[in-house]
Amino acid sequence: MNNLSVPVLRRKKFKDLERRFVAAMILDTAFLGGATPQVKPEHFSTPEAKTVVRLCLEHYARYKVAPGPDIQQIFEDYVLTGAAITADKELVNIYLTLLSQDYGDMEINNFLIDQAKRFFGERHWQNHKEEVELLRSTGRVEEALESAASYQPLTWGGEGKAPTLEKALNDPTLGLVVSGQDFLNIPMEPLRPILEPWLFEADTVLISGAAGVGKSYLSLAMAKIAAGGGWGMDGHWFCDNPCKVLFVDGEMHPYRLQGRIKLAGLGERFTPISKLWLGQAGVPLNFMDAKTRGQLTDYIVKNGFKVVILDNIFSLFENLDMQSDKDWSAPNSWLMELRGHGVVVVLLHHTNKKLDQYGTVTKLFNITTALTLNDAKKPGEEDATFTIRVSKGREKGLNLEGKTYRLTDGLWQVEESDTAKEEKILAMVAMGLVAGKKQIVIAEEVGKDRSWVSRLKDKLLNQEYLVEQDGLFTPTSKGESLIDQWDFGI
Repeated sequence: MNNLSVPVLRRKKFKDLERRFVAAMILDTAFLGGATPQVKPEHFSTPEAKTVVRLCLEHYARYKVAPGPDIQQIFEDYVLTGAAITADKELVNIYLTLLSQDYGDMEINNFLIDQAKRFFGERHWQNHKEEVELLRSTGRVEEALESAASYQPLTWGGEGKAPTLEKALNDPTLGLVVSGQDFLNIPMEPLRPILEPWLFEADTVLISGAAGVGKSYLSLAMAKIAAGGGWGMDGHWFCDNPCKVLFVDGEMHPYRLQGRIKLAGLGERFTPISKLWLGQAGVPLNFMDAKTRGQLTDYIVKNGFKVVILDNIFSLFENLDMQSDKDWSAPNSWLMELRGHGVVVVLLHHTNKKLDQYGTVTKLFNITTALTLNDAKKPGEEDATFTIRVSKGREKGLNLEGKTYRLTDGLWQVEESDTAKEEKILAMVAMGLVAGKKQIVIAEEVGKDRSWVSRLKDKLLNQEYLVEQDGLFTPTSKGESLIDQWDFGI
């Protein structure tokens, strides 16, 4: 499989949430009228959505009603003016067809309006945030504050208060507690991959290891790929959605932290917070304090951080009894709150004498992925060298084990074990057979002869990775697990 094809296949051509908002603007005059003060075409992610939104806004400005199904004719008239090229016309026609599928049973309720307020408000602010930051960074603080106030997200008739639990339980129009079918109809954005193949939005990751094994080095490498996008970790991890990363360090001297950041090549979209640096100014940082957690949550959400790395539990959660289930309850609730915001949280932690994460196992209950780093340094090596053991992960393989990760002079090398290499080749042959490729083609792809591929085919059948019927190969559950483990980066 081509490396570049995986992220492309995972992209959605049309955003479901945006599509419902555009459909609402087409259908509902009140919705469109409420949206008009704050919505701009550039708030939307695709050219076709921007075109339809522009037509809706122009139609409302002229006639004070939503265009309704007449949007198709309005667009045709728009095309006749020569404002849309042929390619645009084809895309918009496809888009309008998709939108028409939402017309029949679509309900413009308070829940949809609330979603739209958050959606448009965020984009309204983000479109002008750089301008505000530029004013502030050049010393024009008063102008920055005035500008920020004028750009704060507008809403339909004010923010209002969050509903009570009683209202959420008894008012189905809110869309908070509804039937299973209605819940399935709520438009939600899919969780995007952050580091393919193993890290996604809203994941909570625990990385444990002995002191000096390389936990900080690894987390900064993750930050570099997530913030910069593209390939990293010697071509094994890929980020298709670069995002803002917050790194909170609890024990390193600020000067040494600077060195680590320089070594990792971090800069844009990366923000470090040093507990020791804050401490020099008399600012405490202890995540066992509820007020501190609340302030950090506000900072994370307001500034749009999607990845938060906490290095480490022992230094940032002061006076936490590592063996106490009760003590971990409040930090765990905080992690779940951040998950609700779609934020990835990476916790760095120490291991015990048995090389398991230190302390109560309740830390693992709500963790998405738990990794343990095992030291693999050779004599004379100074930087990080380790293997990874996955002690908790999704039902599908994360493709992290069976490798040695080595950092030398700021560059990562990933070496696969002989066993992992053999398993990877076996998976490649399995994928080729399932895809209906001829053995001679598979042989060329893996760089082996045809007889070698034939032997592996027999192995896949004999060990029940695949079943064959009428010349067609189908993976068993065992075979699916093998393919899932290796279907990235091959």
